[in-house]
Amino acid sequence: MIPVQRGAEPAILSKPLSGGKTETEKAIEHYTVGWDGKKQYPFARYKHDDVKAALETMFAGKCAYCESKFAHVSPEDIEHWRPKGAVTVAGGDERKPGYYWLAATWTNLLPSCIHCNRRQRQADARDPANEQSGKANRFPVADENHRWTRHDQANANGEEPLLLDPCQDDPSQFLTVDGEAVIHERRPADTRDNDRAKASIDVFGLNRRELVEERKKDRDEIVAVFHDVELYARLLPGLPAGPDRDDTRSALQAKLARLKQERATSSPYLLMKLSMIDEFTARVGPKLQALGIGV
Repeated sequence: MIPVQRGAEPAILSKPLSGGKTETEKAIEHYTVGWDGKKQYPFARYKHDDVKAALETMFAGKCAYCESKFAHVSPEDIEHWRPKGAVTVAGGDERKPGYYWLAATWTNLLPSCIHCNRRQRQADARDPANEQSGKANRFPVADENHRWTRHDQANANGEEPLLLDPCQDDPSQFLTVDGEAVIHERRPADTRDNDRAKASIDVFGLNRRELVEERKKDRDEIVAVFHDVELYARLLPGLPAGPDRDDTRSALQAKLARLKQERATSSPYLLMKLSMIDEFTARVGPKLQALGIGV
């Protein structure tokens, strides 16, 4: 998970339905005027192609949570950060409705792979006892007494979400990745930042085994590029002018171009990659500059 700046809101989300009311207004009416406690409002605007395209562009075709390319995992879900139809509260009970007034709200929508978004059985690389992950209707808050339950409570009763929002938070301030590509809490235990990191790791399943294996594969490939860069940088000064020196210089520049590619917005797992690559280039940069090669 990395910070992403939210783009412009697709006009379809606030466009009136037949009858002149927006979907948000209709949903509020549905749940507050004689609701039978069962019938769900048929939300549709968040599924529109314009919304999907805007989210795909904003997140460069990656899951907002695990940063996997959708092509690597599955078609994406349009995910409601605050769940729309129901919410799982502390203790595991489900309360209906959810945050119905936010179902068509742009700032509440994110693209998610099905593994982060849907509750399912998945082995955890860090905690073997944890056999399930995926968000579903979970939205943990610091204090259930301050959870929003109606549209007219929003922003008024001090709800404090524990999940990270990549469009509001900088996940790198909360999360860190170790040498085995496992994600950990960055802040000390018994701090709110630690609570938010732990909740996000657990709810989104950021350490599900197959995901960790995919991240580790990317990490190992980048480490191999580091080794090649250092090898070519050692060889280059001792080579005489000629084809061998030119080939070695070209190979070195190709490896540096690969690292630049790995830092691109569209590259998966940037939470892990950015710090790795930046630390490496800061260390080898002076040596490369002495050879007349920029990084």
